[in-house]
Amino acid sequence: MKRRNFLKVAAATAGIPAVGFSAEQGRKWEITRIPLPGPECVAIAAEKDALWALYSREIFFKTADSEEWQNYTDYLLGPAWCFCVVPDEEKLPKDRMVYAGIQSRVVPSPAISWQKTGDREGVSGGLWMDKLKPSSRLTSLLAMPDENGTPTLFAADAAQRNVLRYDADGKFMHRLYADGELIVPSPYLAMCVGRDGLLRVVNPGRHRVEAFHVKAAGTPREEPLTWGVSSPGPEGFAGCCNPAWIAVTESGNFFTSEKRILRLKLHDAEGNFIEEVPLPPQQKNVITEGYPVAAEGENLYVLDTNANVVYRYAKK
Repeated sequence: MKRRNFLKVAAATAGIPAVGFSAEQGRKWEITRIPLPGPECVAIAAEKDALWALYSREIFFKTADSEEWQNYTDYLLGPAWCFCVVPDEEKLPKDRMVYAGIQSRVVPSPAISWQKTGDREGVSGGLWMDKLKPSSRLTSLLAMPDENGTPTLFAADAAQRNVLRYDADGKFMHRLYADGELIVPSPYLAMCVGRDGLLRVVNPGRHRVEAFHVKAAGTPREEPLTWGVSSPGPEGFAGCCNPAWIAVTESGNFFTSEKRILRLKLHDAEGNFIEEVPLPPQQKNVITEGYPVAAEGENLYVLDTNANVVYRYAKK
């Protein structure tokens, strides 16, 4: 996104009641429209005190008590496809640790911006490239502790059809899957961590979500717990490779989003279908690939790149 007077453009509001939803949908959900700082947002993340927006070359955040988006960093080392924010309530959003998936590299802040480091190659900040390939397509990053509380970072690589694990210093530890276990027909491979501490990985070609205990380094991987079935019905997932995105609520429920088929759904902590969530208003003559999602508390955040907004869904 080309930098400009984005704060004036996006200083719109902390939220505007959304239009385009039916009366029945409005009785179930309080839906708020949050304008983005600019077009072509790539991904979003939600925290208790901040909403984040990733662009190809910039990262923004907006605090819960502010009407303006703020620039976390710009001049990223390269086109970014995914990111994650390390939760830390003792730090302001501008001071929190962020990891970005930039081309075939995992890049921790502050190395994500050459302007901050004076290093256009990012070497001084420690690029994480071990076991990644030039063809790698990073689609999801997740920072979480293992069973002993040791920090670890998972990187979902849709091109390699695997999830790579790194320690806090960027040292490659292992791949989560054996060859052929993870079926990824298209560049969508999502992860989240449940309230039970288990790592959830979407296996999109198998239409299911797989849960892993994050074991300490050197211990064998346990067989994953799974949920999800191949079905066009509301209880299952359909198409070549769904769900494309997943997010977890504070109570442990899950929101899933399917691409092409365009379905948003709410599941309980065991993966059982609860209900479909209303889609954002559809625009005429505009093709929508799908809706990336994030969650905070019990609220769902849905990125609509065509309308250049984020919708916040709060259950009434």
